[in-house]
Amino acid sequence: MSSEPTPTDERSNTGDDIRVLLSDDDETWARTQRRVLERQSDRLVVETAHSLSETRQHLASATPDCLVCDYQLGDGTALELLPEVRESHPKLPFILVTGRGSEATASKAISNDVTEYVRKSILSTSQSGLGERAAWWIDGGQPSSQ
Repeated sequence: MSSEPTPTDERSNTGDDIRVLLSDDDETWARTQRRVLERQSDRLVVETAHSLSETRQHLASATPDCLVCDYQLGDGTALELLPEVRESHPKLPFILVTGRGSEATASKAISNDVTEYVRKSILSTSQSGLGERAAWWIDGGQPSSQ
């Protein structure tokens, strides 16, 4: 269910920060993606969490504009978090990324109203990275039928 968002030129001129919570138990991947995101735009303010419990703590203290969450979180999974997020923040863009996705995982994520499901391998080859995806969904983007 990966769609290619169109970069949002209108939003890049508003000066509004885009607050992204990036949650992944792989600290190296999270650190790398944070740097990539912050280089894409000085408007992206990225915080990281490295476990399900840490992600919950971040969400309890402040609501980001977008949550980018790996499937595997060490002490749980994104599929445990997704229904909680939908209950408390129904319109929050929730981008689930995974290195080990399956049709069953994608199906569960979709049935729990995930905003987008993306394999990490797609991100490395896509012209539209996490920053563009986050901005696109925050601006009310809709998935294409791919």
